[in-house]
Amino acid sequence: MTKPTWDEYFLNIAEAVSKRSSCTRRKVGAVLVFPNNRIAATGYNDAPDRKPGCEECPRSNPANTASVAPNAPYDAGGAGECSAIHAEQNILLDFPRQAMPGCTLYITEEPCPWCRKLIGATDISRVVTPTLQVLFDVPVTYIDVKDVPEGARVEAEPEPERSPHDVAEDIFNGGDE
Repeated sequence: MTKPTWDEYFLNIAEAVSKRSSCTRRKVGAVLVFPNNRIAATGYNDAPDRKPGCEECPRSNPANTASVAPNAPYDAGGAGECSAIHAEQNILLDFPRQAMPGCTLYITEEPCPWCRKLIGATDISRVVTPTLQVLFDVPVTYIDVKDVPEGARVEAEPEPERSPHDVAEDIFNGGDE
C-alpha cells in the first residue's frame, strides 16, 4: 500500500469535510494546514451558523419554486437567494489571520474570483485544488495530481518580488487578477 502525498492526504480530508454541507447543488470542503502538516481549520459551504440553509431554500421545496424565476442567479437577491458562505470564507471568518503565514489551503474546487481576492489578502502561502492549481503565481501553474510521479514533491513558490499582499493590492486596485 502506497502512502498518499501530503497534498493528496489533505485534499481527501477536504473532500470528507465537504460532506457536512447541506447544499443540494455543490458540496465544497476546505482545509487550512500549518507548515508542519498539522490541520489548523476546516470549512465547508453552507449557511452561516444559526441561519437556515438549503433545507429551507425555496429552490429545494417544490411548493416554493413558483416564487423563483427559472434560471435565476443564486446571489441576485430576492426569492431564492442563496444564503451559503463558501468553504474558504468559513475558514477565513473563523481562523485568526495572524496564524495564517506559511499555511496551505486545500479546497475541493477552484475558488471563485471573490474567494481568490480574499485569500490573496491573507498570508496563506499556497492554495491547492484537486488539479493542484497553486494560486498567487503569474502565470498560474497547473499540475494534475494523476500526472505527479509517486513520491514526487510538488512545490510552487510565489514570485520572490511579489507577496500575496502585493497581488491582492493589485486586484483591489483594478489590476490584473
